[in-house]
Amino acid sequence: MKKGQVWSVDAILGVFLFIIIAIAVITFSFSRGEEEKAGQLKEEGDKIYNWLAKDQVINDKQMNPDRIKELAAMDYEDLKTELGVDNDFCLYLVDEEGKLMYIDIENNITGIGSPKVLINGTPCNQH
Repeated sequence: MKKGQVWSVDAILGVFLFIIIAIAVITFSFSRGEEEKAGQLKEEGDKIYNWLAKDQVINDKQMNPDRIKELAAMDYEDLKTELGVDNDFCLYLVDEEGKLMYIDIENNITGIGSPKVLINGTPCNQH
């Protein structure tokens, strides 16, 4: 054999360890990013809930139907700005049994928010 073609056990072990460490670093960075995203989503959910309570949209597990209709009529991007959130969201109502309720039955509106968000396979603000 030629001199440069032989791999020693140390070189093979070094390459193997390098690959394992690289995979571990990449995996850790992805899982940490998911945890940060989940934390950000929780913060924004709390922010939306607090805004709805402060704005008298909801009060003691009851809703103000007139105010809900006003929110449903708003442009999604304007509502998102008013709420102060960056991520897409959907506001929807369920009854005691967990069944989806209409926000505006006359206009067949099941949710207020982004059409990218699905509720039981239906876009959030589908009419």
